[in-house]
Amino acid sequence: MKKLPPKTSMAKGQEVYAAFTGQTRTCDTCGEHKKVTPSSYALSKKHGGVHVTCRSCQGSNAVKRRKVPKAPKGFQADPRYDWDAFVLEIDEKVSLLTELTSAKVKRLEDIKQLKADLMSVTRLKDDPAGGGLMSDERLSFRVFMRVLKPCLGNYCELGAIHEDILDALMCHDPNVCLLASRNSAKSTLTSQYVAWRLWRNPEEIVLTVSRGEALARRMLKAIRGYLEMSPLLQEMLPDEDQLDSAHQLEIAPAKGRLGMSSSLTCRGIGGNLPGLRATLIIADDVEGPKDDTPESVDRLEEIIDEFSNIGSPGCEVKMLGTPQSEFSLYGRLSRNTEAWTVFTARMFDSDILDGREVFHSRWPDRWIVEEIEKKKRTLTKKAFNLHWRIDLSETADDAHPLALSDLPVLDIPSSSQRFPVEVHPGGEVLRGLPRGSAEDSDEWRSVAQVSDDYTGITQTIASVDPSSGLTGRDMIGVSIVSVVESGYAVIRHCSGVRAKTTQAAIQAVAGIIARHKANTLLVEEVEGGQFGTVLSHTLATRGYPLRFERVKGGGIKKGRRILESISPALASSRVVICKDVLTADDSAEFVNQYTGIREDARRLRHDDLIDSLSYALAAVGPILSTDQASLIASSRVSYENLVKMDYRRTLMTGEELETWCNVDENMQALRLKRDHVARTIQEDAIHGKHDPGLVAYLDKLNEELSRIDSGKVTSITSSLRRYAEKEDAHRKEHEIDDEYIALAA
Repeated sequence: MKKLPPKTSMAKGQEVYAAFTGQTRTCDTCGEHKKVTPSSYALSKKHGGVHVTCRSCQGSNAVKRRKVPKAPKGFQADPRYDWDAFVLEIDEKVSLLTELTSAKVKRLEDIKQLKADLMSVTRLKDDPAGGGLMSDERLSFRVFMRVLKPCLGNYCELGAIHEDILDALMCHDPNVCLLASRNSAKSTLTSQYVAWRLWRNPEEIVLTVSRGEALARRMLKAIRGYLEMSPLLQEMLPDEDQLDSAHQLEIAPAKGRLGMSSSLTCRGIGGNLPGLRATLIIADDVEGPKDDTPESVDRLEEIIDEFSNIGSPGCEVKMLGTPQSEFSLYGRLSRNTEAWTVFTARMFDSDILDGREVFHSRWPDRWIVEEIEKKKRTLTKKAFNLHWRIDLSETADDAHPLALSDLPVLDIPSSSQRFPVEVHPGGEVLRGLPRGSAEDSDEWRSVAQVSDDYTGITQTIASVDPSSGLTGRDMIGVSIVSVVESGYAVIRHCSGVRAKTTQAAIQAVAGIIARHKANTLLVEEVEGGQFGTVLSHTLATRGYPLRFERVKGGGIKKGRRILESISPALASSRVVICKDVLTADDSAEFVNQYTGIREDARRLRHDDLIDSLSYALAAVGPILSTDQASLIASSRVSYENLVKMDYRRTLMTGEELETWCNVDENMQALRLKRDHVARTIQEDAIHGKHDPGLVAYLDKLNEELSRIDSGKVTSITSSLRRYAEKEDAHRKEHEIDDEYIALAA
C-alpha cells in the first residue's frame, strides 16, 4: 500500500509564524513591506520557512498563468483573447481552401489539412460528427459564421443587436422566443445556426415553420446554398438517392440514420404538421399582418401547441419574429414566462436630449441613425414601436394611438395667411381645452418657440368626408390643412357640418372652403359619386372654382388606415394646430374622435372628422418627409418669387418687401447650413463621437461666410432691389384690374 506524504501539522506552522513575530518582509513582486502573518505570507521550506512573495501576488500570478493564450492547432492566434487576428487567419484559410478546390490540379493533402483545421474550430470536442477541438459553443458558432461569409452577398459586419440574437440561439431552454427588429438579419443568422447544428450532428432533425410554405422554403434554399458554395460543407451535399427537394433535404452523413425523417423539412404554418418529428423546431415569422384579431391569434396559438407533440425528447423550439399587431402572439408568449424564455433584439438604443429622442444604431454598418429617424417619420407610432422598438406594452391594454402632446398648439388665428418660418414644439401645458378620452398624463401643449419672421402658404388642402349631413345623422367632416413655405403643416379647421337639407349642408361646406382659400379639394367617394361634383359646382357659382379629386378608403381596416395617415405626420414634429380650432363651439367632437380612434374604428360612434383629417395629412406626407433646412432657407430668401406674385403683393406692404429685399440669399443659406452642421457636431460630442470630415466642412462654411462679410463676394441684394424697382415700374404702366387681384388672392 502506497504511503501518503506526511502533513505539516497546524502546531508546527504556528511555531514557524511565531519565530517571525514582529518582523516584516518585502514582497519580491510588489515591493511592499508587510508583517509576516498567516494571511500575508504562505509557508515555504525553500525560502526559510515563509515565502518571499505575498499571498496577494501569488494569487495574481496564478490567474495570469491560467490566462496564457493557447491557439488551436493549426492557428497562431487564440480566438478567446485576440479575435481580430484569429478572424484574419480564418479568412485566409477559407480563401486558400476555395482557391485550391477550384484549381484544375488538386493539392489533396493541403485541402485535407485546411479542412481539418477549419473543422476543429467549428465543432465542439464531444460533437457526434467528430473532429472538433472547441469547448466554447458560442465561439465555435461565430467561427462557423465567418467560414460562411463568402457565401453571403452584400455582407455587413455584425453589430451589438446580433449578440442579442446569438443569446437566443445559444439558449438551450425547451421554448425560446426571439423578438427582433425588422431587417435585423435574424433569419439569416438562424439559417446559419441550422446549418451549424447539422454540421455538428448528422442525426439532427430540423423542422422550419413559417407564415407560408414559400417563406419556409427560403431557409432551406439558403442552407442548400451554403452546402454548395462552402468547400468545407460540400461533403454534406445529398447523394442522388437521398431526399433533396424544395421542402425536404437529407444531408449525406445522415444516410440511413433518420428512418422516415429528413435532416431538414420546411412547412407553412397552415400545412400538415401532425406525423412529423424533430429535434429542433424553428418557427420563423409565423405571425403576419393579417393576424390582427384575437381570433386569428387564437388559431396560431393552437398550431404552436402542436410543436410539443412533434418534438422528440429534448427537442428545442426557437420562435423568432417581429410583432405585427396589438393582439400579437409574441405578446402572449412574453407574458407566459413559465413556458417561454423570451429574448429581445432592438435595432437601436435611444436617449432624450433637450426634449428630443436621439437614436444610437446597434448595427451601424447596415442602419445609420438617419435611416432609423426616417422610419420613425414615415411609420405610424404603433407600427414603429412594434416593428422597430419591439415595444409590447400596448399589446395587452387599450392604449391611445394618438396623443394630445404630439400635436403642438399654435396661438395664431386660423384665418391668417402667414405663419412663422420656424416652430419648435414642446411648450407649456395648456389648460381649459377639451381633452376627450385622453390619458390623465396627456395634455395639450403650446409651441415652445416661434421665429420672428413669417412666411406664406404654398398649398391649402380641403378634405371632405361626406355623409347626409342632415340634423340627427352623421356629420360631413371638413378639414383644412395648409402647408407653409418652410415645410410645416398647419391644421386650420376640423369640424362637422349638419343642416336641415342636403343643399344647405353643401353650401355650408363650400363656405368653409372658400373662407380658407383652399386650392386643393379631396372628397372621399366611390367612382360615380355625385357629392364632389355638386360641391365643386357650388364653389364655382360662389366665384371660387376649384377642381376636386376623389380619394378612396377601402383595402384595409378603416381605423388602421386613419392611423397610418396621421401618425407618421405627427411623428415628423412638423404638424401644428391653430388654437381657435380647439376653442370652437364644436371642437369637443373633434377631440373625442382624435383621442378615441383605434385600429378597430367600430369603437367610435362617429369618425367623420378624424377621417377627413387623415386624408389631408396623407396628402402632405411627402412634404413633411423632405429636408426642412432647405425649405426654411428658401422661404426666407424667396424675394424674387414674392415680387412676381400678385397674391403676395396684396398681403405685403412696401416696407415689408423692402425688408425682404435686404436679405442676402447666399448669406442666409450658408448660415443655416453652418448652424445645422454645428448642432450635429455638438450632439456627436455629447455622445463621444467625432467626425473630422464634418469639422472640416464647418470650417469651410465659416471661411465662406467670412469672405462674404469682408466684401470679397458680391452680394445679390443690389440686383434684387433693382429687379423690384423694374417690377414696380412695369406694374404702374400696366395696371391690373382689382377684381383679378381679388380672385388671385
